[in-house]
Amino acid sequence: MALMGEMTHWFVQQPIQTDLEENVRALRVFLKKRNPRKRIGSPEDVAGLTIFLCSRAGAYVVGETIASDGGIFKTGGHNLG
Repeated sequence: MALMGEMTHWFVQQPIQTDLEENVRALRVFLKKRNPRKRIGSPEDVAGLTIFLCSRAGAYVVGETIASDGGIFKTGGHNLG
């Protein structure tokens, strides 16, 4: 894709807190316990990364998979067992 002048990226993220998610208290508690940051990501967490990748500062980043998950995949917290 980079050869054609296009850049693609993948975001791997945990649930992001929204108005809909507010009603799922048990899920929030479960995810907070398993996340090294002890919180659920915010829209701002994802927005900052997106802004960086779309800016001149991120212009040399091409075709990456970036986990915006507070470290949950690195620690194995994504396993439900």
